[in-house]
Amino acid sequence: ASPMFKIPGSREVCLWTGVINASRRSAEAAIQLYHKSLMLYPGGSSEIFETDGNSKQTVLIARKGFIRLAMREGVDIVPGFVFGEKWLYHVVPLPSFIKDFFMTSMRTPLILFFGTLFSWVPLKSMRGISVVFGKPIHVDQVADPTEEQVQVLFDRYYDEIRALFARYKYKYGYDKDEVLVIREA
Repeated sequence: ASPMFKIPGSREVCLWTGVINASRRSAEAAIQLYHKSLMLYPGGSSEIFETDGNSKQTVLIARKGFIRLAMREGVDIVPGFVFGEKWLYHVVPLPSFIKDFFMTSMRTPLILFFGTLFSWVPLKSMRGISVVFGKPIHVDQVADPTEEQVQVLFDRYYDEIRALFARYKYKYGYDKDEVLVIREA
């Protein structure tokens, strides 16, 4: 994520573990120059504020930039969902004006969280973390996709995300009444 590259020392850890900046330029370079596949979390910083381990809602912030990128580059998209992330840490609720100040003035989320013994070590959860993937969605290369073309692929991708959530939520410890909410950015 781009904010991680602004924290001293954090950039080096990210690069060491194979994480790149979340900018469009970095993603295009990874595909065009290095022929790399990308694993993206398209929700971005705003999605972090929607995470609440005690809520019956799992919220995703839907973005279209990665859809546009896949179409311009002609690379397939593999839908995936990470179950259990919301139980890794306790998040300290902050007033909206503080969160908004950091997002607008510094383009960096301010989120206070803690894990085991008030550290960065994740909480021990009986549920664990599980990642599931759907079938790849073939994407034809379109040099300048229209908004309608992007919307069709966007809808298809998020329909698959909804299906993955519904198919696996019970298996990975989510309650029967847990719902997936997808909000457009």
